[in-house]
Amino acid sequence: MPSKPIALISFQEQDNLGVGYIASLLLQNKYSVRIIDFRVGKEKVLEELRKVDPLLVGFSLIFQYHLYDFAELIEYLRVCGVKAHFCIGGHYPSLRRDEVLQVIPGIDSIALFEGEHTFLELARSIHEGREWREIRGLAYRRNGSMVVNPLRALEEDLDNLPPPVRNPTRQSILGKKIATIIAGRGCLYNCSFCSIRQFYSSPPGRVKRIRRPEMVAREIELLHKEMDCSIFMFQDDDFPVAKKSGREWATRFCSELRNRGLHDRILWKISCRCDEIEPSLFRMMKDSGLWLVYL
Repeated sequence: MPSKPIALISFQEQDNLGVGYIASLLLQNKYSVRIIDFRVGKEKVLEELRKVDPLLVGFSLIFQYHLYDFAELIEYLRVCGVKAHFCIGGHYPSLRRDEVLQVIPGIDSIALFEGEHTFLELARSIHEGREWREIRGLAYRRNGSMVVNPLRALEEDLDNLPPPVRNPTRQSILGKKIATIIAGRGCLYNCSFCSIRQFYSSPPGRVKRIRRPEMVAREIELLHKEMDCSIFMFQDDDFPVAKKSGREWATRFCSELRNRGLHDRILWKISCRCDEIEPSLFRMMKDSGLWLVYL
């Protein structure tokens, strides 16, 4: 096991599933991980980093309006003497990598698009003292210019990833604890106002991938039993209810919830398109705990 841990700094109002999946893969590979909510303030972040002296620091930039907050934080950490490799990832750095490298000169690299395996390989390279600049899925500066390495293929089977690391939940609705979860990643639509399709179609691999319904139900069951979570917020951009394949998936998922006795103990929220709604399917989903639909 590496003697130095890896620090992940992110917005943690709800479980940050991107960071959670990266952390779980690192833990599976014998790295220790410290997740820090960037909202604690730059002085507290510095204090936490000085405690652990990390091998590598990852920053998760979810929202573009946090770009300059992260720039200020990273500049502060560098001025205060933090020498670790800084890698940033997320939708905005992946799609606007040139801007991010210009605005945040203290960043060493960007993990592009889905970052689990890229970040793990980066951690191994730094730990072993190997050259990291040839790693697939990274962008970085060289002599003042941006270099973008060949992109890493998307994870074909999302159930190959270990369940995401989660912080003890503090959020609740109506006194019930909340957990975020995914049934899949990607979206087959290409709406003019949305960047989701560009994010998932840029790397090689299938744009939309869905987990097995029994694995999703099992994760819900464990979160309900072990963390007392009763409300589940699906983070899918387009929950699998469209066409025959989506209806079959949703039917199997609801059956799994009923078989586990969860249908009357939990509530869940999804996002989908209004033209995907099929009344009889959604009645069945409602009877299995569906509580809120964002259209």
